[in-house]
Amino acid sequence: MLKKFLEPRRNSTLAALCMAASLGYAPTGAAEPSATIKAGEGWEFRTSAYLWMANINGTQTVQGQVADLDVSFSDVLNVLDFAAEMHVEALKDNKWGFFIDGTYLKLGPEATDGPIDIRIGYKYWLWELGGVYRAKTWSTSNGHAAVDLLLGGRYTSMDVDLDFQEVPLPDANGSASWTDLIAGARLVMDLPSNWTLVLRGDVGGFGIGGSSDLAAHGVLVARWNFKPDWNLMAGYRALYQDYQKGSGANKFAYDATTHGPLLYRF
Repeated sequence: MLKKFLEPRRNSTLAALCMAASLGYAPTGAAEPSATIKAGEGWEFRTSAYLWMANINGTQTVQGQVADLDVSFSDVLNVLDFAAEMHVEALKDNKWGFFIDGTYLKLGPEATDGPIDIRIGYKYWLWELGGVYRAKTWSTSNGHAAVDLLLGGRYTSMDVDLDFQEVPLPDANGSASWTDLIAGARLVMDLPSNWTLVLRGDVGGFGIGGSSDLAAHGVLVARWNFKPDWNLMAGYRALYQDYQKGSGANKFAYDATTHGPLLYRF
């Protein structure tokens, strides 16, 4: 009877962990801080920090235990210990470039979920590296527009450790890491009153070399250029990942869509 009462709360904690992992996802420059249209020669470098107020829907499996995910951004804040996200992008001669995106997330060290005291150990890393090719640029009534082609890789690592204190529940531990090849495109378009629209999407995975079975990602962002080299951005983003390894009690799986508003300043 006690286990039946506590088990749903265990699943909700697993869901919160998975939700927290999604806070940092920034596939192939999801923040799009360097998506600009400037004619000229030489290198242009831009960096930004950003926040993804994400929700998550799907399922997570740790040690063969499946948790349904239906979690809001606020659910994660109760167990969030530290998070850092940064995006760097460079473009040479308005034609070729690269991006680097890094995310680190740590949860814990302890949280209470209903009547349960749980010691949480959770670490999450996401690293991305890729190339940018500006395939086409043209003039519009508001300035310019451009289409970029993107190709790169996304490394994801999750390490989950749940230690249930003084309750008759087994601990849950699981970890996984994988790398996806990703390919996509990005549209950058000037709008009136110093606004810029950025629309992008990419796909990857396909089970190549231990990668996810499928990863699909889309971003829509509006940027206000209120001062030279200073911008505010807001938008919406969605990421779907389907990854699994092992079987039975050793199965680790993540099959979920993460989506929510984006905020940036740089």
